[in-house]
Amino acid sequence: DLSSEDTQKEDTETESTSTPGFGVVSALCGFLAIVCLQLRRKKNE
Repeated sequence: DLSSEDTQKEDTETESTSTPGFGVVSALCGFLAIVCLQLRRKKNE
């Protein structure tokens, strides 16, 4: 029982830490995409 409880605690910890990290990664990807689009528009002009 103790071993199963430990694994459950680890799973919840990884989920809680991975969700905000994923948000940061997605935000960076979106920011990079916007920058790339702006650079392409400037090159076209």
